[in-house]
Amino acid sequence: RHFCKPDVTRQQFEAGWGQGIDADLETFFVGCKAREIEEFYAAHLLDFAEHITVTEDALSTLQAVRALEIPCAVITNTPTGLARDILAWAGLICMASAPLRC
Repeated sequence: RHFCKPDVTRQQFEAGWGQGIDADLETFFVGCKAREIEEFYAAHLLDFAEHITVTEDALSTLQAVRALEIPCAVITNTPTGLARDILAWAGLICMASAPLRC
């Protein structure tokens, strides 16, 4: 609605989950610029935080890896700032051994 595009159905959303912003531009936001979409996602993703699921053993697994002194990193196609926000919200950002890079 923000970009005056048709509503995305649940089926379309599920089919496109994780596809990245370039594919989102082709599928949902034709005519928009990637930067616009990135900024919108960054500003509004956590508005829907109740729909984010953190694997229940994520923290304990990362703590065990850290206790073994095994370096840990995050690799994602999510824009860096947004990934940091999600990891901070989930209480996992402190578990990475290296700076987050996407």
